[in-house]
Amino acid sequence: MRWVRKYRFTLILAVLLVMWLAVGPQLIERLTNSPFYRDGLPTEVELSGMLYYTQEFDGVWQLDLSTGIARRWWLPPDGGLATGIAASPDQTQLAIAYAPPAEGGIQSGTTDLYLSDVAQPDLQPLLIRANRSESFRNPAWSPDGDWLYYSHLQPGPGGAGLQLQVERLALSGEADTAPEVILSAAEQPALSPDGAQVTFLKFDARTYRSGLWLSDLDGGNAVELVPSASFAALAGPRFTPEGDMVIVGGSGELQGKAAAQTGGGMVRAHGEPWNLWAVSVDEVSLSPLTPTTLDGPLIDWSPDGQHMAVLSAEGVFVVVDGQYYRLSTVTSEGAITWVDTATATD
Repeated sequence: MRWVRKYRFTLILAVLLVMWLAVGPQLIERLTNSPFYRDGLPTEVELSGMLYYTQEFDGVWQLDLSTGIARRWWLPPDGGLATGIAASPDQTQLAIAYAPPAEGGIQSGTTDLYLSDVAQPDLQPLLIRANRSESFRNPAWSPDGDWLYYSHLQPGPGGAGLQLQVERLALSGEADTAPEVILSAAEQPALSPDGAQVTFLKFDARTYRSGLWLSDLDGGNAVELVPSASFAALAGPRFTPEGDMVIVGGSGELQGKAAAQTGGGMVRAHGEPWNLWAVSVDEVSLSPLTPTTLDGPLIDWSPDGQHMAVLSAEGVFVVVDGQYYRLSTVTSEGAITWVDTATATD
């Protein structure tokens, strides 16, 4: 077409302008900003214990904090997938969400729950799916170690749709103890340090997003800490060691009233960014903890409650006095837990 040839140069400039408006600011930010983290720990910072973290098809890894050496702790059979992990309060056991290789080679990602000694991988089945639509995931221990809490996804009544609920299983007493349903339409539980409250994500059918909630163990006195419309997604809530805040990962820009309270939204990086946010339990207020965006960050605290470990697609980090130290690179996102090896071997 003659008009296309005539205005070809103008059209090319218009396309380049649109591309620059879409990615230019992010490109400048990446080229001009220095990394928010430092590689390795400084000599004056001494940490102990092991970080265990899942790496999907690459199994479970172990990072020795005294040496800084990361190695694979357990490699699943070809096609197996490890997603969740949590250490028992006495530091002797790991609860692991794991999907064995699927028949036909198609991995759906729905997981079973296993227990293993910390000393060496020896996965013993705890909760096994009845079918491929079912999933047990997001293990979390009660502070006394008597209960394991988890998310349970299963077909709804009559096989219609899916239902998601938080359950718990007694790990002491009779071996045939049945799981108890704690919360409906909820997932990703974490208990407060005193074991009196649980924080969790609750799906909102109106927004098709999840909000962050807090309640008693029986679901009473439920309070919505972060409305479901605040973020594109939430993940991995954990109480602080003092129990006065919940740390949670939030994806996308902060929206609505919460954004107004914090003075604006998050800085957008590539795709939907993730940040770690501290949510005050009493004041129901939010404040960011990450100096820049991360991909899928999940956290755990050191057994003494002094330091925070972070696993994201960018690596394994430990936060000391607000400074992020990257201790290892990784191949995928996952879950992380901190084990006091001195306690585990006593």
